[in-house]
Amino acid sequence: MTHFEALYGVKPRHMCLNTASRSSVGSVEEFQVQREAMNHLLKESILLAQNKYKQYADTKRRASTLAIGDWVFLKLQPYRQLSVEVRKYLKSSHKYFGPYQVLERVSVAYKLDLRAGSKIHPVFHISLLKKQVGSKYSVSTALPRLGSFSSTQ
Repeated sequence: MTHFEALYGVKPRHMCLNTASRSSVGSVEEFQVQREAMNHLLKESILLAQNKYKQYADTKRRASTLAIGDWVFLKLQPYRQLSVEVRKYLKSSHKYFGPYQVLERVSVAYKLDLRAGSKIHPVFHISLLKKQVGSKYSVSTALPRLGSFSSTQ
């Protein structure tokens, strides 16, 4: 059903003529040729616009896949998800929780091995996951010493 049919309850009258049948009247023939050229131009314009939108959207996307058994960090909103990890200072805490192990792939989402007390569903979209690089992780909270930077004079 077209939008016109949904709005008015009847099928719209077609202004286009059948392109297979040719008319003996010159103005009708010219109208058909102009109509076909306009439809072709519109289709090309729509395809160009779609490609432009896709290229723009792809600049912000990352193509990454995870294997079963990989360790990942999970991005959650710390004020809402207190069942995964308890942190004392939520505002200044880290953005990612974890690491957690990937158990299964579900389309573009992954099932994680969360702790037993977690009260959230264990399947997360890949955009919320960040693969752990290296075998150990540590977050340094100590600032570098004042004299540790070399200055060139």
